[in-house]
Amino acid sequence: MPQFEPQVPQAKSLEDLARWVHMELQELARAFGGVETVILPELHVEPAKRVNGHVVYADGVSWNPGAGRGIYVYDSFTASWRFLG
Repeated sequence: MPQFEPQVPQAKSLEDLARWVHMELQELARAFGGVETVILPELHVEPAKRVNGHVVYADGVSWNPGAGRGIYVYDSFTASWRFLG
């Protein structure tokens, strides 16, 4: 399976940012091509090492990154966990 390493956007305009997001999503789709199931273990504490693009499943009780139980991605630009669902 191809590896996916998130890149930091070098956008100077909204159009550049939109193009970058589109390209990152294409790379992510290639990396997950053929994968039928992704199982994320439920975490009860925040990971000690946070990496941009790190996707986790928080229990929402022992560790609540902001919106309760669910899937989050780490955004190193804002140094925060973003709720995905």
